[in-house]
Amino acid sequence: MNLDSQSLLYYHWDCVTTSKGPLYCSSLNFGLGSSGPVLGIPGSELQADVEYTFRLTVRKEGIAPESTTQTVSTHAHTDRP
Repeated sequence: MNLDSQSLLYYHWDCVTTSKGPLYCSSLNFGLGSSGPVLGIPGSELQADVEYTFRLTVRKEGIAPESTTQTVSTHAHTDRP
């Protein structure tokens, strides 16, 4: 297999919505950026008790883009005795 002939994959993450409305998406800082295969967001950016829905779109030259969503729920930290 000739690796030089392989086209690259391109990734793009979006915050689609949250359980408290789409405005919570606009304030997020994608710590690792939004164009890699892994999405990293500092915990300080996320609000407690909010469900976030993210969309990952993957593109490759000559092929139609494909997307999937991932939902993440956050919870307030409680100390346990």
